Amino acid sequence: MLQPYLDVIQRRKARRRRGISYFGRFLHPNPKLWKYYFYFFTEDAQREAEDFFCEENRLCIADYKKRVATFDQEEDLAFVYNRRHPRRGLETPFDESHERWEDVKWAPPLNEDPDPKVEEGFR
Repeated sequence: MLQPYLDVIQRRKARRRRGISYFGRFLHPNPKLWKYYFYFFTEDAQREAEDFFCEENRLCIADYKKRVATFDQEEDLAFVYNRRHPRRGLETPFDESHERWEDVKWAPPLNEDPDPKVEEGFR
């Protein structure tokens, strides 16, 4: 997986690479379990490497889909990543007190998620 570094994207653009290179995980089919945030890295990014994965660069799935639709009209290059967060709520199997989830950032339950719903129930 290519990391979000400006020099990497600039070298690929110099070789006339265009479009979207996706480096995210596949979405779990049950949107009640996981919340996905997407990160759209282009040459004009203000941050790179792990610093790029911050809240200001985070897109919900609806905003990500809008960005992809407009980007397809551009002749540019982007790297796309996603991160998933377990959802809170009674409909999930996650035990928040378990040590596995010690440093995890939790997402709201699906029915309390303020983001717009997209196909297959994802938010």
